[in-house]
Amino acid sequence: FGSSNDRRIKGFRPRVEAINAREKEMQALSDEALRAKTDEFRQEIAAGKSLEDLLERDPALDHPLRLMKGVVAGVRDYGNPMGIPTVNGSIHFDPAFVGNPLVYVGNVGPDASNANAQRGPAGHDELDVVPPGGGTNHGWPYCIADNQPYIDYDFETGTSGEPFDCSGYTEPALYYSPTLSTQWPQLRAGGRTSMTGVVYDYAGDGALALPDRLQQKLLWFEWSRNMIFSIPVEADGSLDTFVTSVQHESALSPRHPHDAAIGPDGAVYLVEYGTGFWNNGNSRISRIACSGCQPETVSAPTQYVVGATAPAPVPATTDRTPLVASSALVVVAGIALGLRRKQVVR
Repeated sequence: FGSSNDRRIKGFRPRVEAINAREKEMQALSDEALRAKTDEFRQEIAAGKSLEDLLERDPALDHPLRLMKGVVAGVRDYGNPMGIPTVNGSIHFDPAFVGNPLVYVGNVGPDASNANAQRGPAGHDELDVVPPGGGTNHGWPYCIADNQPYIDYDFETGTSGEPFDCSGYTEPALYYSPTLSTQWPQLRAGGRTSMTGVVYDYAGDGALALPDRLQQKLLWFEWSRNMIFSIPVEADGSLDTFVTSVQHESALSPRHPHDAAIGPDGAVYLVEYGTGFWNNGNSRISRIACSGCQPETVSAPTQYVVGATAPAPVPATTDRTPLVASSALVVVAGIALGLRRKQVVR
């Protein structure tokens, strides 16, 4: 009969087969026919139909959007009950989905720059992993970072009680405050906005495919510090966040990296929010490609390149003087959704 996990995966297979059955049909359409589909959908929505109505048109088919929507809404709507402070942002959908989604969540913590003996620890941002099926609690609002407890504070009387009990809560894969992290000094110091980007899992032969060293790695963004890190994804979907495994991709210098997707050419297409706020004039979509690659088209976005040789690893011990400061603090967070593919769980 198999485990409950096996039964759940088996239950998804008809949906996956129905989705895959439409692939050749969609590939056979011309550009004009695809555009006509968009017009058709717009007309139906203008006539009063909802997105749900369009998805219900064929009861035997569950569109990927529907499969993912429930998972993402669950984390977003129930973030606080799961002990996750701030959840909002991007989704990475693997079209080879065969069951049991696993979610990577970039969490923006409270603004407190320093610890307070009467209230608790300084604010931290986190990179969390929600396993298949959920069932975890990540501590908020009782604990943060490596299960550091807040104080049971009485707002009416202004008195502090005992620290909350953090036993049993799920610790993040990675966490950091505005000051230089002793665990991950390569994160540097400054403003903090943890964003998850995309797991690089590309099996094609595109001309701009990233080097093999980035396969099966999560590209994690530090939005406020304009940094992108590659983090290995283990076979069970967990993240290898040992200090020398979390590599700053120093060749990349984005303007507040916001979201990403893998293109058919193997490049990663990156949404850059821009250096300002709201109506800033330098937002853009850029591209991360392999060093020395030649794009197949002349017209191309701004391009960053990454080489086959990884950046020099950060030593296990380092000077803890802050390296960089950034003033931007933004309440934005991202989630990247990864999925089980062969033996690799996203």
